[in-house]
Order: sequence, then structure tokens, then C-alpha cells
Amino acid sequence: ITIDPTSALAEQTSYYVHIDATAFDDASSNTYAGITDKTSWNFTSADETAPTISSVSLASDNSTIAVTFSEAVYTTTDAATALVVGDFAFSISGGTATLSSATPSSISISGNVYTLGISLSGTPDGSETLTVNPASATAIYDAGNNASTASQSNNTATLNDQTAPS
Repeated sequence: ITIDPTSALAEQTSYYVHIDATAFDDASSNTYAGITDKTSWNFTSADETAPTISSVSLASDNSTIAVTFSEAVYTTTDAATALVVGDFAFSISGGTATLSSATPSSISISGNVYTLGISLSGTPDGSETLTVNPASATAIYDAGNNASTASQSNNTATLNDQTAPS
């Protein structure tokens, strides 16, 4: 017997199967007893959506960037190991300031928000675009073992101008 739902099951949702007592008979005409409770045959559908960066927020002094993820994330598939600086990669384009390192200098975690330290060389003139991504396609996972892609959207910020007035 195959059960084929008419539509896709929602992710991370609990379901149970109910079968009427007269739904099946075997070859000897014995009637199946059925399932009438919610616990005999129940399951939860899988999480199949990869975590994403939902927003970033740059500190006014350009020292940190707060990266918010769409859900809780981890550095390994065990859903227990917190992210570390090596799980992220910075890049910068435009302007006069450059990155001293493409790896964040620090990390602090509060819920799904990861505040990353930025090491700059030179003085930002306000035309630099900082981009933050997972360091690789196997750096960041959610509790369902879905890997975050190494290329994200909602992951850029324009550095604040810190040049002295002339």
C-alpha cells in the first residue's frame, strides 16, 4: 500500500496517520483493525531548507558587523557546536580601506545573531562595501543538517566614512 499525499507536507510539522477499521482486508477476508489514535503512527516531516543570512548591521565605528541568520546555526552537523570565526569570510570592494584579514577578528553570539569583529587597514572613506559569507559550503549548518550556501544575499554593508574633514 502506498500513501501519496495530494500536496507536499509542510516542513518540520507533526503528522499522524488515521486508518479506518474497515479500510483493508487480507486475502482471507480478515479486516484490518485500523488506527484511531494519534500516537500509533506519527512522524515529523524533515527540515529541508538551508539557513540563510537574513540581515547584517554594521557598527557606527566599523568595528563589528552583526549577522542575523534565518534560524539557529552550528559549525557541524551535530546541532550542538557553536560557530567560530573561521566559519565566516569577509571581502571588501571600493574605497580606500582594506581588510587586515578576511577572517573575523572575534565573534560573539546572541540567539541567531553573530557579531563579528572587523580588522581594517586604512581609513574608510564611506565607499567601501563589506561582504560577509559562510567560509565554505560546509561551514555552517542548521539542526536539520542543511548546509548554508557559501554565497548569500542580504550580506553587505557600506562602511561608514571615518576620514577627517579637510
